[in-house]
Amino acid sequence: MAYKFRPMGGRVGPATPEMAYSPAGLQPPVKVEPSQLVWEQKPKPVAIYRSPMGGDGVFGKLNKVYQNQKVFQSPNGIPIHLKKGFTDRLSFGLIMALTVGGTIWTCVSLYQYSQPKK
Repeated sequence: MAYKFRPMGGRVGPATPEMAYSPAGLQPPVKVEPSQLVWEQKPKPVAIYRSPMGGDGVFGKLNKVYQNQKVFQSPNGIPIHLKKGFTDRLSFGLIMALTVGGTIWTCVSLYQYSQPKK
């Protein structure tokens, strides 16, 4: 007699020999085509929008998405948070200085609070 695990009850029960020895049946495997990876696809360029009413773009401004894509996707070895130039370096340096200053201030405060009052 053949037995098979029954997932509904969580027990072993009787089964026909065909079901016990080949639960999925004897079927050939299905061939699946691998999908294309997302990072292998090339982005489509974004066209610059020109307003038909005169002027450039919405409210007279050009759509700078395509230019920003060129700047941020260029492989020049610069980290993404520093690619826009001086203002990025200035804000990054200011944030790092405030972080280090806040860490030192916290450590000094913890040391002062750990000492008994005189």
